[in-house]
Amino acid sequence: MREQETPTPKTYKANSRNIDMITQKLGFPIIRKPSMSGRSGGVIKCNNMNDLTKALFIDDIVNGYIVLQEYIESAVPHDYRVLVCNGKILFTISRSLVDGWLGSISKGSKAFHLTSIPTEIEKLAIEASKSIGAVINGVDIVVGKDGPVVIENNPTPNFRKSYIDMLGFNPVEKIIDLIL
Repeated sequence: MREQETPTPKTYKANSRNIDMITQKLGFPIIRKPSMSGRSGGVIKCNNMNDLTKALFIDDIVNGYIVLQEYIESAVPHDYRVLVCNGKILFTISRSLVDGWLGSISKGSKAFHLTSIPTEIEKLAIEASKSIGAVINGVDIVVGKDGPVVIENNPTPNFRKSYIDMLGFNPVEKIIDLIL
């Protein structure tokens, strides 16, 4: 996404050899993510090196690295999850921020289906999906003080019954219609 100049936080693969250098570049707070997860599992905001040290898990050792991402403070009390399919917006939800920073239904965010969103959010979600070559992509966007930023792409999004209830339709059926 950086090559495409898509706004995104500085993000690094970190291991025991480079973690100090990366934390010096990014400063704190910093977002720690496991190399593989879902539903925000293992995503932790670390305010200092002590927090980060406590946040290291055995899966990091098995997979060889963790992801460290620049913390972007949200200028609004929610984030956006925009589902893009074949370059078109299928739906957008707004998620409240748990502890003031994490948009995650699995972690307690309240989600609301949005029928319209700012044009810059739409364009950014489509651009992010194209930049990674995703046919289906759940794009997570935070609006920081400098504007919207893609904090994560989810090319294998999860749809629970709560999504169907909130949206009033089954996203999988709509995706099939758009792909075929």
